[in-house]
Amino acid sequence: MKRWILIGCCVLLVSCTNIYNDQLSLYNQYVDEITSYNEMNTDTNLPFDIKVYFEKVIDDEITYRIIVDNPKEEMKNIKAIAIHDYPTTDVFPTSGVFEKPLHMSPDIVNVNDNYVKGFILIGYIDFNNELEDFDGTVKVLIQYDDVDGNLKKVYYQYHK
Repeated sequence: MKRWILIGCCVLLVSCTNIYNDQLSLYNQYVDEITSYNEMNTDTNLPFDIKVYFEKVIDDEITYRIIVDNPKEEMKNIKAIAIHDYPTTDVFPTSGVFEKPLHMSPDIVNVNDNYVKGFILIGYIDFNNELEDFDGTVKVLIQYDDVDGNLKKVYYQYHK
């Protein structure tokens, strides 16, 4: 009996490691993709509203928030990442990469089924000067399936 429990634990450990490796690989793929993508969308013709805010909460750090809400179409299996152009060893904020993807629809909000009105990506940038002196760019990649099951990607850039 102990042998079966040990074998079961080993199988569980290996499967969890594979899931984490897949998620980490997807994260790295998104970072590489958005870093190298140059034709960013900065207009308002997006399938959702997006707003970017910067705030100086502590002396040596800026907090940035990307709020995505008010979908104009059905968006399923949303995966999102936001990166900035300052050197960092921190992980960039994501949604749907390391956890279950969200869905957004103009007419549905049902948290039990992962249908939300919107989501927020929050990250931090090491910065010792005043917020007025900050000159940085945040890039956002949002991938989702439309109502017909087609994979869509939206690239967005905001410069402060």
